[in-house]
Amino acid sequence: MASRLPLIFALVAFVSSVGAQEGHQEVVAMPDGFTGIHLGMSVQELVRLRPGAFPSHRKSQTERVDITRPNQTLKELSQKDPQYRLVMLVSYSVREGTLKSVVFMWAGEMPAIVKQRPAFLSGCLNRWGSGFVKRVIKQYPNTDQEHFAPLLLWEKGKSMVSAVCTPHFEHKPLERGSFTVCLFYKDDAEVARFSAGEEADQAILDKLFSSIGIRSVPK
Repeated sequence: MASRLPLIFALVAFVSSVGAQEGHQEVVAMPDGFTGIHLGMSVQELVRLRPGAFPSHRKSQTERVDITRPNQTLKELSQKDPQYRLVMLVSYSVREGTLKSVVFMWAGEMPAIVKQRPAFLSGCLNRWGSGFVKRVIKQYPNTDQEHFAPLLLWEKGKSMVSAVCTPHFEHKPLERGSFTVCLFYKDDAEVARFSAGEEADQAILDKLFSSIGIRSVPK
């Protein structure tokens, strides 16, 4: 457990940086096990569906969610998610009493990431289709593990979905990696800054997407 604590703290720091703005209810397919979660749902409904959610800065293991607080971040943590058998952290950003963004992150040692990568990507394409925009995003910034990763970005009505998968580099072996999915409102510039990635040259995009097994991707 002790060896996993730095990784868990890194996940908490990442998802805590994700905020949200105003929006309207959108229903977009969710990862397995999270059916019913959608932007615009009330905090009461969220807690009913996800009774394991807890306040992000709880002072004790028994502290419960205060559904009267209009602005808060709730989290769920699993040491071994049943789908990918990785550490999983979910962060729900609640603003004005409703869900404005949600981040799902699975993390672990790189061999486990490589093993589960095809299932993760297949699940993303099955849920949200092949019409994604190619972007890149920096992972583990300001560390010796810093690198760019490929980001898939879908537009779904007034919502956006992004998915990130740590690539495999022969010249720079990585010790750990992650899968990340973020659902947020299209007009939410604050969340987009962390979750929508950035544009890159075609050669860079081709190299990064090829590194995760996607040889031909939409332009």
